[in-house]
Order: sequence, then structure tokens, then C-alpha cells
Amino acid sequence: MKNVIFFISFLFSLSISAQSLPKDLVKINRLLEKAIQDDKARNARVNAYLKNSGETRMNVSGQGQELFIYDIVDGKPTYLITHNEASVISLGADAVREGGGLGLNLTGENSRVAIWDSGISRDSHQEFEGRLKNNDSGADFSNHSTHVMGTLLAGGIDSKAKGFIPGATAKAFDLMTTHKKYYWN
Repeated sequence: MKNVIFFISFLFSLSISAQSLPKDLVKINRLLEKAIQDDKARNARVNAYLKNSGETRMNVSGQGQELFIYDIVDGKPTYLITHNEASVISLGADAVREGGGLGLNLTGENSRVAIWDSGISRDSHQEFEGRLKNNDSGADFSNHSTHVMGTLLAGGIDSKAKGFIPGATAKAFDLMTTHKKYYWN
């Protein structure tokens, strides 16, 4: 009798657990699958264009911005362009860090962040001190991605380079592989 009651209780708890799952989980999974398929199709269009045109996927503008061919629309490339100038100063990192004027004392301890940018960050940079993992093997290193990651994560070995959350850990992803953004692992 005890086994029957336990089994019925177990089945009842499974039923309650299943009912507590988000109702839109199926929709979310469908959207994820569609994003992955769209990303594969977009990459195939870009790769075919690059093969026929002889162009490279990434270029640098005269102003130092990185330009990435993201898709091909009506036979012409569309680009993603990076922007990030004087970010630590303009964003007020000093004000939110330990001892800053806002009293927030952000350190990043026990925090993890991720960025998706033009290529991956240079994980060997002295300011990251082993707290950065690149998740897109084979992706190119990017000065812009490294700069953005430094804005967040730089440890302050060079005091002028200290980031918002110097004690955090981070992962870097190449924005050209957008489907990977759905996985933290």
C-alpha cells in the first residue's frame, strides 16, 4: 500500500511540475529553431557573396570603425558597424565603482557577463587576468570587442584602463554567429 501511495504522490508531483512550466516554452523553442535556421541561411548568402566578390567579411572604415557584412539583400551587402569611443569616461564608470560618487561600489564580484561583438575579445590581455572565455572557436580577435570587454571587465592593472566591473568573469561571442547567443554553458 505504501508503494502505491508513493507512486500516486510521485505522479501527482510530476503533473504539478509539468503544469508549472512556462506555457510559451514550445513557442520559445520554435523561435530559437527559426533563429538558428535564419542564421544559417544568412551565413550561406554572405559566404556565397564573398566567394564571388573576393571581398572580406570585415573591413575597417577611415574612422576606425569595424564594418561587417551581415547579410546580402537584393545582391548587395548590408553591414553591422561598431561604435564605441571614450566609453569609460562618457558612461561614468568611475562614479559606480568602489569609492565612486554614486556610492554603488560595483566590483563585479560573483557576477558574470557576456558580450556579442565584432569577433572575439583578446582573452590573453593583461587586464582580463584569466576571467574571460571566448566561446566562438575559429572567430577572429577584434580590437573593438576587446575594447568593449575592457570597458566592462578591465582589472585596472593600468589604472586608466579599469572597467565598470573589474571583478566579474565574462564570455565573448562573435556576433556573426548569432544563434550561439542563446546558450551560456
